[in-house]
Amino acid sequence: MSIQATLVSGHPGDLQMMVSLAGLLQETGRVEPDLLVMRDDTPDPCPDLPFIRVPELESDEPVPGVDLEDVAGYERYAAQYVPGPHFAGREHRAAAGYCRQLAELLPTLPSDCFVVWNGASLATRALVTMARVQRRPVVWLESGYFSRLPVPSELGDREVMAEVPLRTLIWDPVGAPAQGHSLIDEEWESYPEPAGVGDYIETLKRERSSKYGFAEEPTLKGPTPPVGARILLVAGQVIYDSSMFFCRAPVKGPMDLVQEVAFRVPQDWFVLFKPHPLGVYWQRNGQDFEAEALQRFDNIAFLPRRSALHQAIAGCDAFLAINSTALVEAAMYDRPAISLGTGFSRGRGFTHDLASLNELTGFLRRCPKGLDEGQRERLRRFVGYLAYEYVIPVGSPTRAVRRIEQAISRAKGA
Repeated sequence: MSIQATLVSGHPGDLQMMVSLAGLLQETGRVEPDLLVMRDDTPDPCPDLPFIRVPELESDEPVPGVDLEDVAGYERYAAQYVPGPHFAGREHRAAAGYCRQLAELLPTLPSDCFVVWNGASLATRALVTMARVQRRPVVWLESGYFSRLPVPSELGDREVMAEVPLRTLIWDPVGAPAQGHSLIDEEWESYPEPAGVGDYIETLKRERSSKYGFAEEPTLKGPTPPVGARILLVAGQVIYDSSMFFCRAPVKGPMDLVQEVAFRVPQDWFVLFKPHPLGVYWQRNGQDFEAEALQRFDNIAFLPRRSALHQAIAGCDAFLAINSTALVEAAMYDRPAISLGTGFSRGRGFTHDLASLNELTGFLRRCPKGLDEGQRERLRRFVGYLAYEYVIPVGSPTRAVRRIEQAISRAKGA
């Protein structure tokens, strides 16, 4: 019996990916896909894929059982940093309009499961919220953590896959990892260490294979670290990333992070800051933030945002980030990985999790040289779970179907 899966386009930028994934799922013979289009500025998809468009009808009426701030909050947060947000100034009215329409629409759809990208944007979050109210299964998609996986895809390098911008995807039947509780929390502890995970980690290091594979020469902007100084590498975060909102980061953004860290490091430490490669670059009231930071602090320098991450990690003594995937990569290099946020790698037993930046000075004064054996063992098991089980190659649609089936089973058992 076929599964009726509705892929949701909550933003114009995810439409083509959803169309391509629908084609891959359909080729398995186990899924009948259709599409739900949630934004008025999204064009109609290809004529061969059935779709329903949910128009932007605003409402001032409350929606029973729904916290509209939970639906609209991230959209308003991101509007502080992204120019020209679609729902600017009308977030709650748009959220109410979507939720009221979906409350009537969803019971009429034969969908066994909804598939969404991330679930943070307003339109998508409205869909997720109303699906949960009605106990309808949802699978969350996010970009994978590594640029390559040890498990080959089922289909090889197919032309249809070229339209999906990412080579690996998370298919999570529990929740989006960037927003809190996910399948990782329920499964990874019981997953046995794969036999080849050590070789896989060494391959990632040898190939300098990172999620964002940029490799500019790491020319420093700022002073050269003093001879004998210990190096703290700090990774920037995209300030409007959903994890910065949902996971309650302890700083407002990368600019505050730089200043807070530079102020707190002991005298024998030097800070190298690497901005996120996809982040909007530093501007504060028209001033160059890097110049401002370098004028205030003499214990910090900046790397190019597209410099090679693995090279920078290999040259540091400790690594610090908020919710970055690079915390896992730093631990692969046997570097103490300091977590400030509540992201997917925190609390797994191989990072050093600080409750606040006030703990940073004391930690660095007693900072270990590397991971102990217990931390290394937990790192191998965690990476093994992510790479061999959790993250799925785009060309492995039958594994994606199993996640959809898992979401349906969970909903039936609720």
